[in-house]
Amino acid sequence: MFFNDTDLNRTSVNEIKVTSFLSTEDKLLRYVTHPDIVDLSKLPCKDEFYELYEKEIPERHGRIDKLWELFMKKVDMVAAMQ
Repeated sequence: MFFNDTDLNRTSVNEIKVTSFLSTEDKLLRYVTHPDIVDLSKLPCKDEFYELYEKEIPERHGRIDKLWELFMKKVDMVAAMQ
């Protein structure tokens, strides 16, 4: 998630640029036609999320808090769609 994004100081998921046929995350989410098939209970909790990202390059560890925040915003967007 946001693997190539060096500027994570955005306040909205809508501002995150993606490498796709669309330019931002919110535009990609508009193509989700069956949000109810996403089982949000299977997503990692904060501790599991941090554990996964701590396996990343040490220089990127400073991004973990912001990544968690943006991840939860995406989860909230999908939950609202459900």
